[in-house]
Amino acid sequence: MSEGSEKSIGWVITMVMILIGVVGWCFLASFYIIDGEATSSIEVAPRRPSGFASAGVVQFLLNGVTQLPNIVSVLTYGFTKKLWLLITVGVLEVLAIISGRQMKKLENDLDSTRRR
Repeated sequence: MSEGSEKSIGWVITMVMILIGVVGWCFLASFYIIDGEATSSIEVAPRRPSGFASAGVVQFLLNGVTQLPNIVSVLTYGFTKKLWLLITVGVLEVLAIISGRQMKKLENDLDSTRRR
């Protein structure tokens, strides 16, 4: 990659944090559906035996999307029955921030040694 096309550490950490949030939301929405709290969900059937994994990923993501209108109910469910999941997602987000700061510090240290 050329120097101008590299992504900044802040951009990468932001994308990692968004990914953590999306995966955490999809897990919470899936637990909400599994525990019978949801009124409706879309089910995806695999088209061939090797498609079970991809159908599972699609179902996982669809659970997150279909439960967006129920965000208050899902979050209430999370705080009352799946607090461990919310804490885990929060810890992962904090770890991403800490890693980003450490990487930025390392980048600054390397830049200062290169300039000498």
